[in-house]
Amino acid sequence: VYSSLASCAKPLPGGTAQYGLSSPSCDGPITIGLSAPPNQPFDLTCLNAPPNAHGLLVMGVLPDPSGVQVKGCTPLVAADAPYITIPVTASPAGFVSVPSPVPPGKHFRAQFVWLNQPSCAANGEICASNGLAVGP
Repeated sequence: VYSSLASCAKPLPGGTAQYGLSSPSCDGPITIGLSAPPNQPFDLTCLNAPPNAHGLLVMGVLPDPSGVQVKGCTPLVAADAPYITIPVTASPAGFVSVPSPVPPGKHFRAQFVWLNQPSCAANGEICASNGLAVGP
């Protein structure tokens, strides 16, 4: 866990970029990252998720350019192109690390989406990280 947290503080590796904005969150911006360069095995990481929250890691081939909000969050991965979802649960500190199901060297877009805490529901029922682009 500590190596994953340490890697979150580093700049993203070449060939990757963050895009879009995190939903408002009671714990600060929800940030997606990688534990290693995408040309080797890596985990997708998320910081500042709602503590102990259940959510999804959404991975797809295209970004969602619509900007339409859904229950407080803006989807950043296109639902009208191939995508997958992986159930996730945040730690009490709001962190999660998920081994990538995509082989190293493949291109994708990703975003973590969370059920918001009742104490933070004024920001919406759902909150989400910024997006991550791996490859062009």
